[in-house]
Amino acid sequence: MKRYFGFILLAAWAIINNGCSGTDPGKRQEDSNLVLTATFANPSSPVAQSTWAKDGKVSFMVVKGGNSFKDLMIPQSVSADGTTATFSFSSFFPTDADAYCAYIVGAGADAFVSDNAVHVPAVSTNTSADFPVTVAYCGSSDRQMSFAGVYSHICFKIEENGISHVILEGKGSEIVSSACIVSLKDMKVTPDPASPVAETSLRKDVYGPGSYYIPLFPGIEFEKGYRLTAYSTSGRAVMTAEYDGRLSVESGRIYAAPAFKETGEETSVFDAANVECSFGVLSDTHIDATNGGNCQTKLASAFSQLKGQALKDDPDGIDGIFIAGDLINNGASGRSYYDTEIKIFKTIYEAAFDPMKVPMIYAMGNHDPYGWWGQRAGTDVYSESRVFKQTFGDKYGWMDKDASMRDAYECRHCVVGNYHILCVTPNAVYPVSYPAAVTEWLDRTLASVTSADPERYVVLLTHPMIYNTVYGSLLGPDWMMGSCSDYWYTKGLTSVLDKYPQVMTFSGHLHFPVNDPRSIWQGSFTSFGCGSSRYMAIEDGRYENMSSATVMSDANDISSGLLLQFDRSGNARITKMFFSQNITFDYPWELKHPSKDGSHLETYNHAALRAKNSAPSMAAEVSLSSTSTQLKAVNVKFYAGEDDEFVHHYVLTLRKAGAVVATKRILSDFYRHQWFSGMAKSHTVQMGNFGSGDYTLTVDAYDSWDAHGSATTSFSINSPVMQ
Repeated sequence: MKRYFGFILLAAWAIINNGCSGTDPGKRQEDSNLVLTATFANPSSPVAQSTWAKDGKVSFMVVKGGNSFKDLMIPQSVSADGTTATFSFSSFFPTDADAYCAYIVGAGADAFVSDNAVHVPAVSTNTSADFPVTVAYCGSSDRQMSFAGVYSHICFKIEENGISHVILEGKGSEIVSSACIVSLKDMKVTPDPASPVAETSLRKDVYGPGSYYIPLFPGIEFEKGYRLTAYSTSGRAVMTAEYDGRLSVESGRIYAAPAFKETGEETSVFDAANVECSFGVLSDTHIDATNGGNCQTKLASAFSQLKGQALKDDPDGIDGIFIAGDLINNGASGRSYYDTEIKIFKTIYEAAFDPMKVPMIYAMGNHDPYGWWGQRAGTDVYSESRVFKQTFGDKYGWMDKDASMRDAYECRHCVVGNYHILCVTPNAVYPVSYPAAVTEWLDRTLASVTSADPERYVVLLTHPMIYNTVYGSLLGPDWMMGSCSDYWYTKGLTSVLDKYPQVMTFSGHLHFPVNDPRSIWQGSFTSFGCGSSRYMAIEDGRYENMSSATVMSDANDISSGLLLQFDRSGNARITKMFFSQNITFDYPWELKHPSKDGSHLETYNHAALRAKNSAPSMAAEVSLSSTSTQLKAVNVKFYAGEDDEFVHHYVLTLRKAGAVVATKRILSDFYRHQWFSGMAKSHTVQMGNFGSGDYTLTVDAYDSWDAHGSATTSFSINSPVMQ
């Protein structure tokens, strides 16, 4: 407020003495007591301005005693060679000011934000323009201003046609773009914490052979070097240039990039030797402050295993962590749990990763904000989400590109490693629904990013499943909701997603096993179920030996998640992580990069997989025993069925004279084994106690696609007891 008050006093003085409060940039001032001479610090620089235009505008700020006055001016005179200009100020400007600051309008700076600083917007990376951010500073005695381009630049050369753009990214996922403040006195450039617009990659469009410059603000530390990737007009990576040393970016420097090298032939098969990005994907971590540390230990183990798995073929390791909701367990019970459980989560995360280097991007789940769980009176999902965000702090939001939509609707748009990650949160769960503003934003954002790069996947995180996609997305009414079936899934996003074959969605909410083949789905886009690092669940199949309708007795033994990786051609590999055993489940899923013909959506299409599926086979090897002296206890032992994948569950039906007298449903143990060959070879089931008579027992083995095979045996119960 002090400097603005000074501005008012100076302006009033100017009106009294001169009838104006500043210099008209359209005319020169002849009655000046203050003349500044301006030159260029490095006129030979190919990216900084090197000559003055007679009508070129410069924004000046005069600072005296903590007060400041700002004015927009053009040169009074320009030397014949254009390298020197003079600026003449009105008489009301103090000639004994403490400092004179200036920036060249149109050269990247935005506005003065303090007495000796200039605000710089996030550097544009999608146009041909360069932003040298040309500024100058001098004290009251010298009157000489030497304008310098304070940004530094990486210079690269393109020698052939057919290149669309080049992406710069640090090998350590460093932030390379941000809103900045230029400190004029020593020409420093520092990130502006009030404007946390930041990215870990920069794009430079290319227009034929020539030299190009990517601007960087001083202070960036490329700890492991940087990589430039050149993309063809079809959107494929065709060349790379890599710098492997440590680079500390200084002010006003131009760094020459290494020469580009061909990346080799584009491939549609995942190339493990050329992994570009690795992301851990989890859901339903359910950090619980009321139930001991078991969930905390599981989350820490998950982070550790994701790091180790990524490093097997990605030297840079994990680039980001995505979580599809339910980070904490008791947020739905009230805000009193936010602080404790989010802080526990933060402690675990920061023991594994630096959130400024490995961003954690999350969608909200029903256990997270108080408002979502039942739309309680006086609560709002999105306002509660802001409380959640504030508790995490700024270190967990620096990658957000759309602050207004996140603040209003918890819609997130982040970019990590040149991949776009979007998150949406519903405002109601009974049934799950989204405001029109959310679906319109999603449509608009997907249209923008996929048109710019049509052959690159886009990640969408949403806690509820997308209806009729992955395992669980057809689940019937929830036992808590009565007739409300739209609780586990959403139908509200499908009409948007159907338009974008580049989308891959990751959802949770159900905790279903990731090693079931239905946990990946491809139709008009791609979807994944993320499992849960806390415990597993299953559909209400009325299975025996369950702790509840949808939770197995051994559910807490299963902790799972995914590792998502992209290679240099944009192909994807998704490794199914079996955290509780410190191994991975069977074979990873591999997807070719998106293509115009839609062929990348064929591999895991459920209709196609179902058509190719073979039904299980069951041998009639059923043994019976009885130990009761009154009614006969029928205990059945049967041998596991055989399947081209695995038997998901069994249905045992006991009939007497054709009438059903008992039915038992047995869930197999497929979710407990890395390889299905390790599943139990036999099962024993107590069918109940029955009197004398002739019986038929049928054992039906069902696979994940509901195909089944049967085995039938007959027996009689007579006196004495059957042996």
